[in-house]
Amino acid sequence: MFVGGAVSSRVWLRGVDDRHSPVRPDGQLRGMEGVLVADACLLPSSPGVNPQITVMALAYAVTEQAVRRDGG
Repeated sequence: MFVGGAVSSRVWLRGVDDRHSPVRPDGQLRGMEGVLVADACLLPSSPGVNPQITVMALAYAVTEQAVRRDGG
């Protein structure tokens, strides 16, 4: 018997529309300078498998983009 679990995203928070998306496409939380969101809520749908590697890659990409943007 296999028993497992994965945290799934339920709401897609990322987008270009300020009215419907609290997180910008680059992972920044709107209205909060310096706050990045880099977890499963940025995925457009709930994955069918454990999203750990995908979330880690997403967090890396969001962070690297922020460092490049801010001149770090």
